[in-house]
Amino acid sequence: MKNTSLKSHLEVVSKTDPERIAIITAHERVSYADFCQANWHEKNSAVVVYCKSMINLTRALVALDGIASYICPISPRMNTTDISSILRQHNFSHVVSDLPIIEAITSFSEAGLKIVSPSELVHADAPPVERENTTWLVPTSGTTSTPKLVLHSLNSLARTALKMPRQNETSQVWALFYDVTRYAGYQVFFQAMLAGQTLVAPDLAKSMHESVQLCLLNHVTHISATATLWRKILMCPGSENLNLQQITLGGEAADTQILNALRKTFPNTRITHVYASTEAGVGMSVSDGMAGFPCSFLESKANPVQIAIHSEHLFLRTNGAGQRYADKQDILNDEGWIDTGDLVTIKGDRFYILGRASGVLNIGGDKVVPEQVRHILLEHKDIIDANVYGKKNPFTGTLVVADIKLRSGINESDARLDIENFITDKMAPYQRPRVFRFVSEMEINTTGKMVQK
Repeated sequence: MKNTSLKSHLEVVSKTDPERIAIITAHERVSYADFCQANWHEKNSAVVVYCKSMINLTRALVALDGIASYICPISPRMNTTDISSILRQHNFSHVVSDLPIIEAITSFSEAGLKIVSPSELVHADAPPVERENTTWLVPTSGTTSTPKLVLHSLNSLARTALKMPRQNETSQVWALFYDVTRYAGYQVFFQAMLAGQTLVAPDLAKSMHESVQLCLLNHVTHISATATLWRKILMCPGSENLNLQQITLGGEAADTQILNALRKTFPNTRITHVYASTEAGVGMSVSDGMAGFPCSFLESKANPVQIAIHSEHLFLRTNGAGQRYADKQDILNDEGWIDTGDLVTIKGDRFYILGRASGVLNIGGDKVVPEQVRHILLEHKDIIDANVYGKKNPFTGTLVVADIKLRSGINESDARLDIENFITDKMAPYQRPRVFRFVSEMEINTTGKMVQK
């Protein structure tokens, strides 16, 4: 595949239609032509992008790709411990940040990085600079551990989007509900931008209601989000009025309950759920309305992505994988396979992703997969959402705990008894939560998934 920069792709769109809008936020509408004015002149640089504004972050990516040697966008919502860990994984030279210097300076200045404002990237009359291949450093989700940096190229990171034809007419409006600095966020970003479409970027720090209203106002047609985020979207008044062409679920397993709820609310919309990871890229997708994936996926040897299950672990072999980790640790084994770290079970003619092997709880010598318990709880008619985790106990070692959000108007005491009866026939005794906590809202991390406690 030809090595081209992000800017070169956007320039094709801007030359055809200079006024075409690329990104819409709650306060700005910015064209493709505007983003193409961004430039960077520091060759052999390794640059962190730490921007609160989606517009500033995009401007930095357009300027840096093809000029800087390395770029590593990270979210301002990331905690300082994870930021410090990321900075130790590579020798960075600069940070582009739109945050007040007092907020950004501690971690980055201590690491010796030169701080650059996004306003310094805009030079319409800047002289051309010889281009090079830029490596993108992408943090893993860090669901159960500290994020690790995976090395990607633009071609591997945007592999799916680059295979799609560029649209000549503005017919699609995408919404970004993921953190754009993580793998899932990049997929939405590139699907919109490389196809010459419009991307609506809600402020993820604001309420879900505000995000949905922004989508309605700008006639969004495509939304990709985790199952957890989709539950929050569906609870927002007016969400049923979204005129969607495509719904995509990714980042965590799509359960039957959320798939059915989406089909009921959006009966004429294509609904797809995708399995992908930062290391392996996009692995598989299905649009048959059922949870899990067909076992026939395991049998094909001709597909670009090969799928296998060994010792209950999901393995992928694909050309879209990252190169390696920033610490030089290999991603692939000797046969070219990636151990995704996700546990899988086969039932009938489908296989199901259970969750991270690293998140398995040891309950008196028995293994409990929190996501598996969560999906059973979500089958209960009065449970809107649930989060399952382990809590250390001085007498029993670990207890299974479930945070539960009930439907409005449900009595908690009655619900507790009903839930306990419900799970008796569906779970082994060691799997059953011993503590139920009824909450008004579920804690969600920057990747749109449940906070692992």
